[in-house]
Amino acid sequence: MDTLPDYRAMPEADRINRKMNTLRGILAHYYDDIERPVVFDKCRAWPAYIETLEDALQRKVKILVTVRDLRDVLTSLELLWRKNKGKMPTSQESQNIFMFQTLLGRCNVYCSENQLLGVAVNQIKDAVTRGFRDRLEFVDFKVLTETPSKAMKNIYGFLDEPEFAHDYDNVEQVIQEDDYAHNFPGLHTIRTKVEKVKSQWREVLGEKLGMTYAPEALFWKKFDSGEES
Repeated sequence: MDTLPDYRAMPEADRINRKMNTLRGILAHYYDDIERPVVFDKCRAWPAYIETLEDALQRKVKILVTVRDLRDVLTSLELLWRKNKGKMPTSQESQNIFMFQTLLGRCNVYCSENQLLGVAVNQIKDAVTRGFRDRLEFVDFKVLTETPSKAMKNIYGFLDEPEFAHDYDNVEQVIQEDDYAHNFPGLHTIRTKVEKVKSQWREVLGEKLGMTYAPEALFWKKFDSGEES
């Protein structure tokens, strides 16, 4: 009877080769049941794993990075929290009970380097620092909602895929996220129409708190202006 080899006793090169073969197999077959030539895999953590992905795929990757004024992102999170307040604590609130008692505290939690907004921003910045700016296409929320045809044209150009017509007045939500897994109902609910969205951070966060985030609010714009590398 054959026995499995002792993974720990293998030479390092063999261990790495087996690991990469496993990863390649996962990436190659995970979407076997989808009969479409292009698949978008949604995860805000992909910028942190570009080297691994390119090693597995043996080509440069292309990542669409959706970005928005960070103050309006915080505003959106705050309004959802207020809507659900008292019904169920989010994972962030359960882990940071006292900080969640104030608006400032909640914003600081979301922006922490180990929380949903802070970690996403840091991973994007680090990907650029590592020299992968050309793998990232920033999809600006303002451009997407106010001039969706322009935003989509840029996306198709970046992906080198043929364009096709979209109905921006009737957007169907075909994917249903389990927001209750995070105790955050409504977190991934989308609008049925693509249209301009009014910025509300001044009304919700206040001018003083909003201005503390101003230097980093549009952080991605610095990458192409020479302010950051």
